[in-house]
Amino acid sequence: MKNSSPPIFINSYEALYEFIRTLNCPRYIALDTEFMREKTYFPQLCLIQIESEGTVACIDTIAINKNELHPLINLIKNQKTTKILHGATQDLEIFYHLCDSIPSPIFDTQIAAGLLGQGNQIGYAPLTELLLGIKIDKSQSRTDWSQRPLSNEQLAYAANDVRFLHKIYHIQAEQLAVKGRNKWLEEDTHKLYDAQRYVTAPHDAWHKIKNTSTLNKKQLATLQELSTWRENTAIKKNLPRRWIMSDEALIEAAKTTVHTVKTPESSITDNEKASKQPCFYLTKNNIKALKKNTSHLKPRHIHSNNLTADQKTTIQFITKKVHICAVQNDITPEQILTRKQIEAIVKKEKSFESIGNWRSELLGPYVINELHQLLIEQDPTKKT
Repeated sequence: MKNSSPPIFINSYEALYEFIRTLNCPRYIALDTEFMREKTYFPQLCLIQIESEGTVACIDTIAINKNELHPLINLIKNQKTTKILHGATQDLEIFYHLCDSIPSPIFDTQIAAGLLGQGNQIGYAPLTELLLGIKIDKSQSRTDWSQRPLSNEQLAYAANDVRFLHKIYHIQAEQLAVKGRNKWLEEDTHKLYDAQRYVTAPHDAWHKIKNTSTLNKKQLATLQELSTWRENTAIKKNLPRRWIMSDEALIEAAKTTVHTVKTPESSITDNEKASKQPCFYLTKNNIKALKKNTSHLKPRHIHSNNLTADQKTTIQFITKKVHICAVQNDITPEQILTRKQIEAIVKKEKSFESIGNWRSELLGPYVINELHQLLIEQDPTKKT
């Protein structure tokens, strides 16, 4: 990639105010963030990159107090300005807490790429190469963005994360219009405006824990309470949840009797010892109290992981139809329905209507009606 003009580095309120003033409420801006989360529960915002009309700026959010970011916040919240991002979820989490609202309207080039057959969950660098023939240097991807000063190489890397977004945006916007898929994008983008995506309720944190299929209902109920305790502790101390207690240790604590629970020292992993990370493990008295408190509980929203023969047949049916639709429309099957979503529908954890309008229309009334019939046939309460 040829050298581009260096970005404007902004590390004072005065410079930020003047930069935003010169933009004069643009029709669109490209946005990205650099943050650190390795040692904290909440992301530590270090840099905001912004591009408009070919001008790129890197805004030092460590040097500039949050209370002094209001010129930028007002621009981000301006609903007359389209915000272009790639893989927007993590950035929107930061902007949600920074702006006390979710910015809109949003154009996510990663979502658009999936709807145009340019790759499911494709990264920014490969998408830039695919559409623009430009290779982006990723040598600074492991940078500690909280360290100061930032080098010219680091700033150039950060700037490139927004430098080409507007070109990608214009290409994709035209392609979406030609293919008649603007409503697809609107429907899928709408999910980004749900504030619940950016806040984890402590009592729901257990859903992120894997390998729980071996737990019985009582153990699962205990795990839920242990996970809630861990999440609340992590939030209070602003530390990664794994530093409070690893998933493996939580599962072990839920499965074992109180007198066999490992001590904090024996629960700390070699990696944690090597990195000298602070670990706040439950004591046996804590676990005993939690187990007592969960003795009357039933696990919330639990479904069997085992599939019946009828369910497997129905999954095969849906998977086949999804694959046919994907080939016909030049997109990946996962863009229509993932294996996990198909299983959730068949196990009635989700309704078929929850997949959205364009996907239902794509699969067609015949497929939907036949699927409903299969679901009725596999329901034991409907059989005589």
